[in-house]
Amino acid sequence: MRTVGTVLLAFLVSASATLAQEREVPFTVVHKPPLGQPLKDPPFRFMHYYRTEVRNTSERPLKIVWFEGYMYADGVWYPGNVLGRVLREDEFSAWYTEGDRILAGVIPPGATAVCDVNWHASNTPGPVASKWAFIAVDTSGNDYYVEAVVDPSVIKVVESKSRASVR
Repeated sequence: MRTVGTVLLAFLVSASATLAQEREVPFTVVHKPPLGQPLKDPPFRFMHYYRTEVRNTSERPLKIVWFEGYMYADGVWYPGNVLGRVLREDEFSAWYTEGDRILAGVIPPGATAVCDVNWHASNTPGPVASKWAFIAVDTSGNDYYVEAVVDPSVIKVVESKSRASVR
């Protein structure tokens, strides 16, 4: 009986994953060159700036309930952000202010939330592989996951003069 239960569970997980893959994802994430100014007092020596746009392509509101930045090193994507904790709808609303108005993490139908300038940091000016991932929930309770790698061609690297001697 245990084998039958295990096989059934594996089938249900597989079927659920297949349905999620076939389901249309109602939002997009793109990274572009930044339009805004770098931070006045950057916390790290080399700041890698870019613009992140999260667009609701559906006809219903979507709420961002989780998002995270990642950096790639030694074959692994490592999560991390400046706050050192899980990012939720409050941070999304506070950080994504340059596009359409976002309240409580909700992106209205057809609207675009924009973080300009978004950033990651390093001790070197060279390219650093990074990406952002987001989970949104619609009004029916369906959740959707999207991630987007930051193309190095859209990044503006700025060295902080005040941190130039910090290693």
